[in-house]
Amino acid sequence: MQRSRVTCRAAAVSVLGLLWVVTAAFACPERCDCGSDGEVECRGRGLTVVPANIPLNTTVLYLSSNNIQNLSDVDFSNLTSLERLDLDNNDIRVLPAGVFSHLTRLQRLSLSGNHIADLPDGVFSNLTSLERLYLHNNNILILPNGVFSHLTRLQYLLLYDNHIADLPDGVFSHLTRLQYLLLYDNHIADLPDGVFSHLTSLMYLYLDDNHIADLPDGVFSNLTSLVQLRLDNNNISTLPTGVFSHLTSLQDLRLSGNHITDLPDGVFSHLTSLQYMYLSGNHIADLPAGVFSNLTSLLLLYLNNNNISSLPTGVFLHLTSLEELYLYRNHIADLPDGVFSHLTSLVALSLSNNNISSLPTGVFSHLTSLQGLWLYNNHIADLSDGVFSNLTSLVQLRLDNNNISSLPTGVFSHLTSLQYLYLTGNHIADLPDGMFSNLTSLEQLYLHNNNISSLPTGVFSHLTSLQYLYLTGNHIADLPDGMFSNLTSLEYLLLSNNTISSLPTGVFSHLTRLQDVFIAENPWRCDCSLYGLLTSARLRDLIKDDPTCSSPPHMEGDTLSSVTGDTVCQSRGDCTTGSADGTCACNVRWTGPFCETSRIL
Repeated sequence: MQRSRVTCRAAAVSVLGLLWVVTAAFACPERCDCGSDGEVECRGRGLTVVPANIPLNTTVLYLSSNNIQNLSDVDFSNLTSLERLDLDNNDIRVLPAGVFSHLTRLQRLSLSGNHIADLPDGVFSNLTSLERLYLHNNNILILPNGVFSHLTRLQYLLLYDNHIADLPDGVFSHLTRLQYLLLYDNHIADLPDGVFSHLTSLMYLYLDDNHIADLPDGVFSNLTSLVQLRLDNNNISTLPTGVFSHLTSLQDLRLSGNHITDLPDGVFSHLTSLQYMYLSGNHIADLPAGVFSNLTSLLLLYLNNNNISSLPTGVFLHLTSLEELYLYRNHIADLPDGVFSHLTSLVALSLSNNNISSLPTGVFSHLTSLQGLWLYNNHIADLSDGVFSNLTSLVQLRLDNNNISSLPTGVFSHLTSLQYLYLTGNHIADLPDGMFSNLTSLEQLYLHNNNISSLPTGVFSHLTSLQYLYLTGNHIADLPDGMFSNLTSLEYLLLSNNTISSLPTGVFSHLTRLQDVFIAENPWRCDCSLYGLLTSARLRDLIKDDPTCSSPPHMEGDTLSSVTGDTVCQSRGDCTTGSADGTCACNVRWTGPFCETSRIL
């Protein structure tokens, strides 16, 4: 009898245990969604604690974007099948040492966007399957020496946007599979010699936006797999000659925004795989002739915002693959003949904001692939006739804000691919008749703020692709008949701030695509001729600014939109039978061009 009771009790316990297992396996927290594939979705549900009844078979648990503040050692202790755990964007401040101790299958852990300041010793010790660890956007100050020592499978470690000041020498020693190490936007000032020495699989190392002043000679020596190294926006002033000598796989090197003054001979000589180099925003004054000699794979070179005053003739000699070269905002005064001769792959060349006063005739002659040439904000006064002759691929040419006063007739004659031409802010007075004749691809022409006083009738006649024409801020007084007749693609015409007082009849009649015309700040003579043009509703709609009359005296200050026959003739005549010179046909009691004088009868 007693034995029977014991047996029944044992059976009951077994049933209850089985029910608990089944319930635990298939229950779902109230505010979450549980999928049959092992995913539990609890993102953005307003949770303040980790739910207690998460299914035991969960493999992916999303808890990000909640208000969870505290974690306990038991929160995940039964979730031994978990492979991904997202806790990012919560209010977590402390990690209990044992909070992840049972998650031996976890491959991805995201803790970014919290307020974590400390990483307890051993907090990640049992995460032996972990491949990705996201700790960015926290308040971490210190990395304990052994905090990552058991993460031998780790491939991604994101620590950016914290307050880390020091890196212990062996903190990454066991991360031999690590490929991505992101440490940017911290307070790191020093790099111990061997801090990266075991990271032989590392491909991406981001150290930008720190306070690093010195690079130990061998700090990157073992990073033979490194593809991208970002050191921009630090306090680096010198580069040891051999600091990059072992980075034979490096493709992208960023050193912009430092205090580098000199580039030692040979500092880049082993970077034979390099494609992108950023050296802008330093204090570099001189470029050694052979400093880029071995960079035969280089595609992009940023040297802008430095103190470079001269370019050695052979400095770019071996950069035959280079596609983009940025030298703007330096102090370059002269361009030696042949300095760009070997850059046959170059697509973009920026020389703006320098002190260049002249362009040698053949300086660009080998740049047959060039599409963008920026020379604005220099002191160029003259353009030799053939300076752009070989730039048959050029799409954009910027010569604005120089001292150019005249344009040789054929200076642009070979630029058959040109779409954008900027000549703004020069001292150009005359436009030779055929100077734009071959620019049949031109879409935008900027001629504003010059000294142009007259426009030859046919100067724009071949620009059938032109969409934007800027002539503002010149001294143009007259627009010849047919001036714009061939500009059948024109959409925007800017003629404001000139000395134009009248418009030829039908001046815009061929411009069927025209959308906006700007003609304010001209001395408009509001007579019957202008009124006749303004009877066109289309012309009134085209005028987008607010031009006003300068004459006759009784119309001064009136807007062109208010001009009528009555206002021109002061209700004492009309414009319908007026003369060709724009005067009124006055009533019998009035006389004068605008019926301003009473007849004595």
